[in-house]
Amino acid sequence: MAIIAHKLVYPGNDYLLERALYQRALATGQDTPAVGLLGVVGFLSATKGGAPIHADLQVALQERSGVPGQYFGQLEGSVLTTHLTASYDEDTIWECVQSGTDYKEYVAIRVRLARIGG
Repeated sequence: MAIIAHKLVYPGNDYLLERALYQRALATGQDTPAVGLLGVVGFLSATKGGAPIHADLQVALQERSGVPGQYFGQLEGSVLTTHLTASYDEDTIWECVQSGTDYKEYVAIRVRLARIGG
């Protein structure tokens, strides 16, 4: 089965890792924004469930001011160029966001060296 990647990463351009994190309230069973988490990281992996492609492709995520439970971090375009250009053009890689051992989510993204059209 083919993996469809709806997000694109362009080496040479900065890449924003961003995720809304929630936790289930025990008393109500409702999902609420996960506020004040420490140790949330985002990284790019060659395989689903894999380690970062390179340590430079990992970033600590911080909670966005004024948006409870929204965590973000940025990978610099020059770092993406260094570690993705030679081996990953038009490949699907994985964006991972994890918080300790409680939460880990992978999303397929496509590496594209040049923007098409436009």
